[in-house]
Amino acid sequence: MTPAALVGRHPEVTRVLAGLDVTADLGARQVSTLCARHGQAVTEVMERALRDPPEDRTADSLTAIYVAIDQAPPVPALAPRPLPERLLIEVDAVRKVARVGGSVILRKATFGTLAPLVEAYLESLGAGCA
Repeated sequence: MTPAALVGRHPEVTRVLAGLDVTADLGARQVSTLCARHGQAVTEVMERALRDPPEDRTADSLTAIYVAIDQAPPVPALAPRPLPERLLIEVDAVRKVARVGGSVILRKATFGTLAPLVEAYLESLGAGCA
């Protein structure tokens, strides 16, 4: 991955680069090189481990899990469900509860995730929460 691609894909890297005593460009190249070397080392370890006899692997080893994923049967595709034309979302900001579609109740962390999204959506429509 190029340094620019690394920063583009992981923008949090820029915070780390700001704390280094090198230019941002050099820091990005160094981090990119480090990631490439790490990826190569992990690949070599996994390739070596996959050549080991299966009976040498414990069931919870990374190699056993990796092999099991490849041997798992494919997940059947789900038939798409029709979406309702209108979905009513009631938000009670005081009680920090939301009701979706008249039956699903959201509280705590789920409410905390949904409420700002609803607010932003309504603001984008020029409506805002009532």
